[in-house]
Amino acid sequence: VYKRQNSYRREYNEKYSGLNDICFVNEEDGWLVGDSGLIFITHNGGNSWIEYDSNITNDLIQVQFTSEQIGWLLDNDGFLYKSNDGGITWEILTSPFFKNINDFYFINESIGWVITNSPYPTLLKTQDGGNQWTIQLSFPSYTSSEKFKDIYFLNVTHGWVLIQGANNFTPYNLIFYTRNSGITWEDFSISNNLQKIFFINPFLGLSLIH
Repeated sequence: VYKRQNSYRREYNEKYSGLNDICFVNEEDGWLVGDSGLIFITHNGGNSWIEYDSNITNDLIQVQFTSEQIGWLLDNDGFLYKSNDGGITWEILTSPFFKNINDFYFINESIGWVITNSPYPTLLKTQDGGNQWTIQLSFPSYTSSEKFKDIYFLNVTHGWVLIQGANNFTPYNLIFYTRNSGITWEDFSISNNLQKIFFINPFLGLSLIH
């Protein structure tokens, strides 16, 4: 473990150019992940960062913490990991349903969702922090051109899942929306090629368009 000071910022940026995601749970505590298992932790708002050995050789593409201690990682092979000690150590989460996870989202330390497109688009939910998972949405009849792309939950009850497909080479999006924690889902189509979705409240949302 070692710390890099801001006076070495240029050297730091050149050496660690493959940084992929960042997460803060408050003004002080944050995590930064990147290629070849890189993980950095700050406890002073980003003024300095400590590098830790994650013991993961794959590229880390997504990180999320819901408290100062509990967090999850996703690597580029679709494996999901969990930490119970603030990101110092990680254990891989397994499930018979997991096939190359594309994205995940946790609303608190217990409730979370993952999406996968292998062998077909599937949304799974956990209510115990990732130990057990159940299928909430599954589309075995979808074609290979239709894939889950993004997931976002505003709170425990309101959530959205984005699927991209194509009709005669024309991109379209399907958005599935739940207002009851995934018990039922509504879907609607959007013609734009959306990449990411984000909602401020159940009625107002934003999206990144490709």
